[in-house]
Amino acid sequence: MKSVLLIDSDEIMRETIADILDSESLKIINAKDKLDGIKIVCTKCIDLVITNVSETDGVILVQTIKKIMPTLPVITISNGSIISSRTKCEGECSSNSIVIKSCPLSIDNLIDEVSQILLTNSTVT
Repeated sequence: MKSVLLIDSDEIMRETIADILDSESLKIINAKDKLDGIKIVCTKCIDLVITNVSETDGVILVQTIKKIMPTLPVITISNGSIISSRTKCEGECSSNSIVIKSCPLSIDNLIDEVSQILLTNSTVT
């Protein structure tokens, strides 16, 4: 079973994404902040991270994750209002495993993106 780590300080957002992915037979692991998320990345087998980059901390989180595990796919969600942070994240963390999605979330797009990333990574290994 594939593991997806959801990192977001907003509990409702984590629950919403977990509910969306519930039908996909995934193990969902929740982290309430970046420190919790980094600990989990370092100690558990994670196949995908989904996080929010609407704040500078989100960009730093993605950079840190990519330093620890460069091949770990990360889907970043942004409300679109912090263009400089999104651009900075894309520029400094450039990797084909980072996907920037703007809110509001499209359920179908999120499920498709997660499925595609997990399928691609399972065939590469």
